[in-house]
Amino acid sequence: MESVALPTELYPYISIYFVFIKPERRDCKLFKHNHKYLIPPKRSLNPFSLNPFSLNPFKEFLLFLRIYTPKAYLLFVINMALYIIILGKKQDNMKLKKNKNDKPALYGLHAVREAWLNDSRTVYALYITPQAARSFEKTLLEGKNNGLRRPRPIMVEKSKLDRMLPKGAVHQGVALACSPLEEIDERDLVILLHQKKRVMVAMLDQVTDPHNVGAILRSAAAFGVNGVVMQKKHAPELNGVLAKTACGAVDHIPVAKATNLSRAIEEFQAAGFIAVGLDERGKNTIDNIRGATNNISPKSNNLMIDPLDIAPPPFGDHDKILLILGSEGNGIRHLVKEKCDALVRLPTKGTISSLNVSNAAAVAFYVISTSKNY
Repeated sequence: MESVALPTELYPYISIYFVFIKPERRDCKLFKHNHKYLIPPKRSLNPFSLNPFSLNPFKEFLLFLRIYTPKAYLLFVINMALYIIILGKKQDNMKLKKNKNDKPALYGLHAVREAWLNDSRTVYALYITPQAARSFEKTLLEGKNNGLRRPRPIMVEKSKLDRMLPKGAVHQGVALACSPLEEIDERDLVILLHQKKRVMVAMLDQVTDPHNVGAILRSAAAFGVNGVVMQKKHAPELNGVLAKTACGAVDHIPVAKATNLSRAIEEFQAAGFIAVGLDERGKNTIDNIRGATNNISPKSNNLMIDPLDIAPPPFGDHDKILLILGSEGNGIRHLVKEKCDALVRLPTKGTISSLNVSNAAAVAFYVISTSKNY
């Protein structure tokens, strides 16, 4: 059966659409007749009547050269040039979307290194530029010596890595697609730390900026903090810019997510923790708690005392400390303050009395970790 005759000028557009762009549409009415595919005569000069089962783009192109008018041929060449450009970009995107697990979640040398060496993570793909490959060789060798099962690195150009990651990401030439860390809650963290003699845990009250959380995690890892508690609602994911800012600390500091921070404080107090809130209105400075006498114990749920009037806790005698940090601007919320055993402030003396929450956390971690009796 002869195929449908169409104007010669339409051949370039129709052929490109059905042959190259939408091959799955070859089963449309133009290619069907009585529920059977049209198989045209062997010497048919209509490129639209080619057998879709044995379609050969090169043969089709040669056929175009024989039957097209100069005007149609020029249109075809222009369309093919545009299509080749678009096809190249589409193929890059298709390769990246081929497997959802292959999408990188971490980037930056330190963040990727610690995740690569973390045996609790499953690694799906490591993307690295030729420039960064040399600086990552030791990490690859270390993972191999540790017996970790890791895929072979995929070499990519910097421009391609830029497209794979969020705009403006400082990836340092390396990115990692891996499984997320196991999520835990406050009870899991208490159980995890119950055998340790000296414990310091940081709790973040509505601190949601990933840069701040990442910086706090980095300081926590540097000063020996044993864990961090965040509010589950609106909490930033432990990847991307947060992990990059933390410089690998997300793979060393357990992070618990609590639904209700007030109840979480009660969980820690029941386990013997002293809850101390860092607040600029506190009457006592955090550096004056060294060597204080043991005159308070974790607050009872029925004890109604203003935390501002309570003497600071003797960190030297209490070996379990829950340090609570509030968001910038609002600070610690009222209901969370009521659960604190004491409120302390930093001993600032300059014209600016407040610090960024990540900087304040670093100072507090240092004071507590360097306390003689802690």
